[in-house]
Amino acid sequence: MLSGLGMIWLGSQVKGMMVVAGKEDGSGIWGFTWWWFFLVFMCATQDIAVDGWALTLLTPGNISYASTAQTVGLTAGQFMSYTVFLAFNSPDFANKYFRAVPSTEGIMTLGGYLSFWGWAYIIVTLGLALLKQEEKTKNEDGIWDVYRVMWGVLKLKNIQTIIIIHLIAKIGFQANDAVTNLKLIDKGFSQEDLALTVLIDFPFEIGLGYYAGKWSTTYTPMRLWCWGFVGRLLAAVIAQITVIIFPANGVDTWYLLVVIAEHIFSTFTNTVMFVAISAFHARIADPVIGGTYMTLLATNLYPTL
Repeated sequence: MLSGLGMIWLGSQVKGMMVVAGKEDGSGIWGFTWWWFFLVFMCATQDIAVDGWALTLLTPGNISYASTAQTVGLTAGQFMSYTVFLAFNSPDFANKYFRAVPSTEGIMTLGGYLSFWGWAYIIVTLGLALLKQEEKTKNEDGIWDVYRVMWGVLKLKNIQTIIIIHLIAKIGFQANDAVTNLKLIDKGFSQEDLALTVLIDFPFEIGLGYYAGKWSTTYTPMRLWCWGFVGRLLAAVIAQITVIIFPANGVDTWYLLVVIAEHIFSTFTNTVMFVAISAFHARIADPVIGGTYMTLLATNLYPTL
């Protein structure tokens, strides 16, 4: 609820706040920063609660589908709030694909976008509060008790091992994730075509996330993660080849299709890894402190995505 109210307020004020924050003395940056800190803090708190809820909401046989739901939700959220917003906020993208008469404004504004999702937050929250009934628990552990339990979890050798794996796993494909798109743009691949590539990639990512969840119930999650890891290394090699063969005469249809195919394959391997490791986390997490347990593991996971 607080997240939704914060978004609605920011939606009405963000344009003026950005003007104030951009002044030369920088005096307005602190108020702008604190409001975003509040919003991120509220969303992170909600995320912890949802992680713990997923462990008790699903039956033990379907617990791996928690990672599928998380993957689809995160993918859709990131896509809507990053790719879609930036694309439709861009005047160039709107003029190229949607307008007959060019304009200096995008289709979406930041303020309107924040307000829309703020109301969506409130509607969903009220719907859950009114329609979803839960049994009251008698968990009397305090905050410090939970921290003591988690400190004990961190001392476990297996947990330490998986944390180390999370921290170093991205070395093989970090350059691909961080630099490939930038190198394509540097060589002349337009941002509009890149936005179109990601738009086409989105439905594949959603569908593949569902199937990756099904595979994690057929195979052990860590085996599936290892397969995705090898595939992601291969995707990094293919991405470098894609950059190398950039046409000297500019982007044409066949090269755009190559970039789209490379993007889909890279996204597929990334999705498989994320779904598999999230399913593994859901299996080993203690439901009593599920949200905290899942967040501890995910905190070490996200740097590898």
